[in-house]
Parts: sequence; structure tokens; C-alpha cells
Amino acid sequence: MRAVRLLASTLAATMVLSAAGCGISGEAADAPTTPADLRRALLTPAEVGNGFTVDPDPDDDSESGFDVSGECRRLVDQFEARDEGHQPLTKLKLENTDTRATLLASLDFADRVPVSLDEYLRFVRRCGELPFDDDSGTMRVSAQRVEDLGDDALRLSVEIEIQEPTLRLRATGYLWIHDDVAAQVIAFDGVDEDFSPIPLPNGFARSLADKADRKLTRVLGD
Repeated sequence: MRAVRLLASTLAATMVLSAAGCGISGEAADAPTTPADLRRALLTPAEVGNGFTVDPDPDDDSESGFDVSGECRRLVDQFEARDEGHQPLTKLKLENTDTRATLLASLDFADRVPVSLDEYLRFVRRCGELPFDDDSGTMRVSAQRVEDLGDDALRLSVEIEIQEPTLRLRATGYLWIHDDVAAQVIAFDGVDEDFSPIPLPNGFARSLADKADRKLTRVLGD
């Protein structure tokens, strides 16, 4: 299912424009956080459940740029330049082997992320529809702030349309700040052998984001 892996890789790369930059205005709280704390706070496959296991190829090298111009081209190039070489301190990529649904989760120090939440929201307002530069499809992204998750949080809705084979997948992600930690959970639909979507349950990504934040709270000793 090379096309599915390309979608996973493309979505992960696109989230650079957001999840890796889930910043918050003002000073982050001075929590006693270490890299070891972050590793202990990351969700595990057992905590995710629902048939998800560690992806055997988490660093798929497939790439797909965007055919944009003007202000959107400038913003995409700017975000990619800021993110070059950046990797979250701890991350997880899981796949459901039956449905090929994919889950991405990560934790990082907020002062390491390269793009702020406000910058990402401005980007989405201007450039929420991103055609791929090989004319293979389009990615649409929307975002809104949500309450009751960390100190500040953003919900992402992503739709990917691929032309050959014809395929449409949707993803939901949550990006949030908790003390001095930037967190993300992003889940997108599976696909069957005929490339028909297999939607994840309603609220799946939010339930995992809440679980991840509760675990982070315990590790940080809040």
C-alpha cells in the first residue's frame, strides 16, 4: 500500500506547519521537565489500543511538495526553512494493520518549536487549500482553538484527495501546550484494498489527546 504510506508521510510533513510549531504567546511555565520526562509521558501502543501497533517503517522518505505561489509560497518556504533539521524530542507512529489507519504523537519543549500557533492560524486562513506540485491531488487544512486541553489548544481538520488512485482521507489532530511542553496527537482514516476510506470513530483523536494530556500531567507532577 505505497499510496497509503505516501499519505502518512505527506500528512506528517505537512504537520510541520502546525504541530511542530504549536507555540503559545507569552512565557511558558517553568516546569521541571527533562527529556526523560517527555519520553515517560509519551503515549504507548498499549495505551492507544484499538489494533494500533508500531509502524515498522516510521521514517518513510516519500515527499510531496505543494504547487503554491505568492504569499502562500513564501509562507510554506518560511515554515519549511524554520523546521529544517527539527525533530521532536520524542515521537510515536502507529498503524492499524487491518485498516491502515495511522496515528502520530509527539512531545517537545515549547521553546524548541519553530512556528507559533498564531502564525499557523494565519497560514490556514490564507492557504488552507494546498495542491500537490505533481498534480496528484490536494490537501485542505482548517484549524480552530479548543478549550479544556492543556493551557492552549488547537484542533486541526485535514482532508487529502489523491487522484490516482482516487482516494479521499480525513484526519483530525490536536496540538496543545501544557506548561513548557508542546504536544500533538494526529489520527487519520484507514483505507481498504479498493482505496475506499475506513473512517475512525468519532472523537477518536480527542479521546487520545485527553489521555495523552492526563499522562503528561501526571509525569510533570501538576
